[in-house]
Amino acid sequence: SELNDRQARLISAKLASCAGQDGMVGGQMLDIEATTKQSTESKLNRAQLEDIHRRKTGALINAAVACGAHCAGANESTLNYLQQYSSRIGLAFQVIDDVLDIESTTEQLGKPSGSDTKLGKATYPAIIGLEESKALAENLYHEAIESLQPISDNSGSAASINLLVDLASLVVKRHH
Repeated sequence: SELNDRQARLISAKLASCAGQDGMVGGQMLDIEATTKQSTESKLNRAQLEDIHRRKTGALINAAVACGAHCAGANESTLNYLQQYSSRIGLAFQVIDDVLDIESTTEQLGKPSGSDTKLGKATYPAIIGLEESKALAENLYHEAIESLQPISDNSGSAASINLLVDLASLVVKRHH
């Protein structure tokens, strides 16, 4: 079915917000600035790194989830739970990306492994350690799944919820 005007406006606003200075573009700018400053100034702290990651990958995942929810006509409450889900999964994606940069081979990653370290990028393993990073990703995964619980009781959304659970599992358990 076609989108109504309200849905189209909501989707357009979400895409603009997630792509702009408060989203992916802003996060990429902060990431580039941080990488440039890493060698000459103080290192990023965990809160700053989280802000960058939430804006980049997190914003893209949030946009995808929110746009799908708007297409389905989700109410405000459902949108809030989905925001919690996508925020956690977006951050988990980046934490796992940082872990894989250390643990995977160049062939598995499709890019040179260890490139984040060589570029002097701030990463979760560099800030909190490798094992703590893995635990953080696992915790974010469980929190994301828990955030879906209030909307999973709606029998009409069961298939969609299962897809989101599968997506979360793929994000956290991937090898590349």
